[in-house]
Amino acid sequence: MLDIHHPEGDDELTEDLLVDRIYADLVERIVSGSIAPGERLRETHVADMLDVSRVPVREALRRLEFDGLVEIRPRRGATVRQLTIADVEELFDVREALEVLVARLAARHIDEHGIAQLEEALARSGEAHRSGDERRVAAATSQFHEVMLELTGSSLLKALMRVVSGRVHWLFRLTTFRGDHGHGAEHEAMLDAIRNGDEEIAAALAYAHVARGRRPTLEALASMLDG
Repeated sequence: MLDIHHPEGDDELTEDLLVDRIYADLVERIVSGSIAPGERLRETHVADMLDVSRVPVREALRRLEFDGLVEIRPRRGATVRQLTIADVEELFDVREALEVLVARLAARHIDEHGIAQLEEALARSGEAHRSGDERRVAAATSQFHEVMLELTGSSLLKALMRVVSGRVHWLFRLTTFRGDHGHGAEHEAMLDAIRNGDEEIAAALAYAHVARGRRPTLEALASMLDG
């Protein structure tokens, strides 16, 4: 059952809040694997599971489709997507372009508050890795990149990255075999470049960071699909 407290006021605001919480709940279930790739998401079942009506569930499923986490087909409904090798190759191609721009703009617009936010995110990432909790590691890794994105100040780039971010976080959770493997050091190097306002170094480090993960991720996914 979803814990939803209905605020007083505009019904539309209440409906939007309800959809947001249903969406967030389903994202967590998909990313964590409790709802597996290929599993159907029937509106009635989801509504009963979360103790809500079907209308906000339908809207939440549309958002998940937009984010690339589910597929909605006529007469079949929503199904959690099964990532393919081609999907991940495409994802890395897009990340190599967009995350370079994120790092460049973050370095351009950085201020003391932004530095503090990145340092805090990096500290949480280190704590997560030391804990050995794969769920915390994936969440902390995503959060570091989300803080960088927020620092760009670009609403257009944020909109473009939204589609990528959900799939990347999902992939982090599916391929936790990678562990740290230098990611902490790479994040720290990006932070230093951004702190110094060095756009070119920040961009180069971001590209290397994404590109470095391509091969091991593809190999792990291939192994999972073969298994």
